[in-house]
Amino acid sequence: MKKSIIALGSCLLMSNIAVASSFSDTAEIVSVKEIFRTETIRTPYQVCEEKMVIVEERTGSSPVSTVAGAIVGGVVGNQFGKGSGNVAMTAAGAALGGAIGSESSGNTTSSAQTVNQCRTEYNVEHRNVLDHYQVTYNYNGQVRTWGTPNKPSGNTLRVNVNVTPSG
Repeated sequence: MKKSIIALGSCLLMSNIAVASSFSDTAEIVSVKEIFRTETIRTPYQVCEEKMVIVEERTGSSPVSTVAGAIVGGVVGNQFGKGSGNVAMTAAGAALGGAIGSESSGNTTSSAQTVNQCRTEYNVEHRNVLDHYQVTYNYNGQVRTWGTPNKPSGNTLRVNVNVTPSG
């Protein structure tokens, strides 16, 4: 029984050797071409300009105008609402009148000021850089190409050949 298993294993091993084999050989280099890619480089820089702007400033309001506005607003608000709603409308009218009186009594002054405004812009540069070498070679009448990062030296190239039956 052991001899049968050993004989069967030997036959299988021998059949694999007969079915597939590989070896190294030499192919003739037909051409070597440099393949480039375009690289884009964006370098930022600042562009600053002085600009004239108008600035408005508000000066303080008069307390007399605020009080007068509150009184007028309270009187007007008192004309609306009944019962406890009358008190709420009087208070709301006084608050609104005071705000309007304060706003109307203030002075606004305008002045021109110089400010520095900056923005980022970019210098754009396109460069062609070597990406790889395209090697065209001939092995037994078959012309093929291969890409590699390193330029081959000499006129020949080592190739691995795998042989398998077609049937």
